[in-house]
Amino acid sequence: MTFKQFIDHYEQVCIYKNKSEFVVKYVTMELSNLEPHIFYTHMNDDIDEPLRHRIQEALNQYIDLHIPIDYILGYRYFFGYKFYVNEHVLIPRNETEELVEHVLMNMDDMSPPLKLLDLGTGSGCIGITIKKEYSDVEVTLADISEDALKVAQQNAHQLNVDVSIVTSNWFSNIKGKYHVIVCNPPYIPEEEAVGDTVDKEPSLALFGGKSGLHHYETVLSQAQKFLHDGGFIAFEHGYDQKQALHQLIHTYMKYATIETMQDLQGKDRMTIVYPSRDMYLKEV
Repeated sequence: MTFKQFIDHYEQVCIYKNKSEFVVKYVTMELSNLEPHIFYTHMNDDIDEPLRHRIQEALNQYIDLHIPIDYILGYRYFFGYKFYVNEHVLIPRNETEELVEHVLMNMDDMSPPLKLLDLGTGSGCIGITIKKEYSDVEVTLADISEDALKVAQQNAHQLNVDVSIVTSNWFSNIKGKYHVIVCNPPYIPEEEAVGDTVDKEPSLALFGGKSGLHHYETVLSQAQKFLHDGGFIAFEHGYDQKQALHQLIHTYMKYATIETMQDLQGKDRMTIVYPSRDMYLKEV
C-alpha cells in the first residue's frame, strides 16, 4: 500500500466517522519523520509495515477512542516551537498564538527589563514562547496543578529557557509586581457541551463556572496589587464574552483602557487591559 492509498482510505474513514480528515496527513508525516517538502515526494512509495502499524494505531486511537491527536503524539507545535503535552494540560490553540503576538507587540512599547507572569500556565506555552521571543523579560509560570507545572518545567528545559515556576491558585502564592500579566483561564460555561476529543482535556483547564467568567473575576479583583503602574493584563476569552468581560473589568478597574482584538476568524478573542496606561511606555 502506498502513502497515498493509505491516506485516502483513512481520510474517508474520518469523514464517515465525523472526525477531521486533515489529521491523517499530519500524523502520517509526523510519524514518518519526513519534512513536508520531502514527504509529498514519497506519496506513491509503499509504506513499510512497521510504520503503517504505528500510524494505524495512532489514527485508531483518534478515531475510535476520541483521544486528541496531540496527546497521542505527545507534543504540539506552538509559535514554531515543539511543546510536550499530556492529559494534564490543555492543548495549545492557534488563537493563543495570536494572543502571544499581541502581548509581544505591546511589550515593544515598554522599556525593558520587564517582569511577566503567565497565570494558569498549563504547558507553559505562553510564558516560554514570550521568553524565547523577547529575551529581556523575567518570566514566572504559575498554575494550581502540580502535574501541569511538571509539563511546563519539561518544556522550559527542552526549549532552553530560564523561567521561575510557582504553584499557585491564581494569585494565592504570587509575590511582587509584574509589568505584564498574561492569563488564558478556563472560560467555557459549565453546562456547555464540548466535543468528544475536547472532553479528554482536563476539566480544570476548560470550565469557568456558570457564565464562564468566574476565573476572570477572581483575577481582576486582585490583579492591580500585582501589577506595576503602566503595566497591562492580557486575556484570551470566548468569542461571545467581550461585553460581559468589559463590564467586569470596569467593575474592578473603573478607568481602565480596554482593547479587544479579533482572531483570524474575525471573532473577539483577546483583550488587553491597561489600568493606567501612561507609565513605562518607551520615550519617543
